[in-house]
Parts: sequence; structure tokens; C-alpha cells
Amino acid sequence: RLGGEGVARGNLVTWLDRWIKAASFELSRQSNEGLAFEKARVEAERRFRAGQTVSVSAPLMELFEQEREESKCRQIRLIEEAIRFDLISFCFDQAEAKLSQIASLEGVKTRDGLSAFFFERGKDYCEIGRIRGDNAALLMALRLHRRALEECTQGGISPYWAKIQHHLGIALWRLGSQETGNGRLHEAVAAYRLALQVRTRELAPLDWAATQHNLGNVLEVLGDRQSGTELLQEAAAAFRLALQERTREHIPLEWAST
Repeated sequence: RLGGEGVARGNLVTWLDRWIKAASFELSRQSNEGLAFEKARVEAERRFRAGQTVSVSAPLMELFEQEREESKCRQIRLIEEAIRFDLISFCFDQAEAKLSQIASLEGVKTRDGLSAFFFERGKDYCEIGRIRGDNAALLMALRLHRRALEECTQGGISPYWAKIQHHLGIALWRLGSQETGNGRLHEAVAAYRLALQVRTRELAPLDWAATQHNLGNVLEVLGDRQSGTELLQEAAAAFRLALQERTREHIPLEWAST
């Protein structure tokens, strides 16, 4: 082993003598690093005395990896708590930047990876907004779904892209339903129609039906707010299309909700 490090044969005795002294010193050292550290050090010492030199340091490196993971989790928890305060202060730019930090800590590097990260976070915030009636969470969901679309490298051709559009429509509908203006509702209609360009009945019948159903929901809200029945008729047509796939025999709960 020492020969492989460039130590000449004539120097081996001297090297070994010094190694024995250094090893004895290291084995006699005590630490104040806590129980887990001491346990790993004792296991390393046991392996050394047993001649398990290849794996002698493994217990300490395993502890290192464990504590690094714990440290990363703690950092993420701290950032998430900071984001919570950003949201209640309506500091959305800061909240989005902090989410980018979390993505970095989690090892997300590619654009499609970032797209998936922001999409999942957007769905989480949309659900929080639904459950708690939290408009700040819904606004964050909008930003994150749009960021997911920006990062998506698959353009307007993939089922994944259409899925983001579908969920963007959900966030816009939930927020727009609570506002007096109709701007977000019209944006929701546009998002659903973009999704339907990819979510065709032939390629993804159940996804197509889900988007038709949600499109009907938005058109119904818009129709209730406006005079005339044109939008309500469009809503009814969307619901009827959805029912072509959401049958009572195959998916009774979705059939009933439509």
C-alpha cells in the first residue's frame, strides 16, 4: 500500500514506525462531538483493529451523509417557513425565488426538472387555496404553473404541457370565481381550450372529458354573470361532451359530478 504511494522500500521501516505512533495517537483521541459521532468513531476503530482497512472510514462517512441530508431538510424547512411569510405579505417574487433555492437544494438542474418541480408545487398551492380559501396561495399557484410552462421544453405538443394548461385553468377558475371581474375566468377558458388541442378524445378520452367538464364549469360561472344564454348553452354542450366518456357504468362518481 505504501509502495503504491511512492514510498521506497528502504524507507518502509521508518514509515511504519511513524505510522504506528500516528495510529496510536489517533486511536487514543477522544471527541466531544456527541453520541452519534462517538459511535461512528468507535466502529471505525473496531474495523481498523480487525484489519478492515478498506471500509474503515465508512461509519464516519455514513454519519456525514446522514447529517448532510438532515441539514438539507432543515434548510428546506426554514425556506418553506420563510415562503409562508412571503405569501401572507404578498411578496410573490421573493417566494418564487426561494422555491428556486429549494429546487437547487433538491438537486433539480434541468429545465424539464424545474418544470416538474414548479408544476407540483403549483398544484399543492392550488389545493391549499381550495381548502383554506387562501387567495394568496391561488395566486402563487398561477405563478408556478406559468413558470412550469416557461421551463417546459416540450412546447405545446406533449400531454404533460396540456396537463399544466389544465391545472392552470383550475387555478384561474378558482380565483376568478371569487373575483368580481371576469378576466381570470376568460383566461381559464383559454387555458382549457389550449389543453384540448392536445388532450383529444382519441388520444386521451378521460383527460379530454375532465377538461371538457372543467371548461363547462368556467362557462357556467361566466354565463351566470352575463345576460343571455349563449355561454350557458356552451357550458351545457361541454358537459354533454364530457358525459360521452364519463359514463355511469365506467366512472359513476365522475358521471354524477358532471
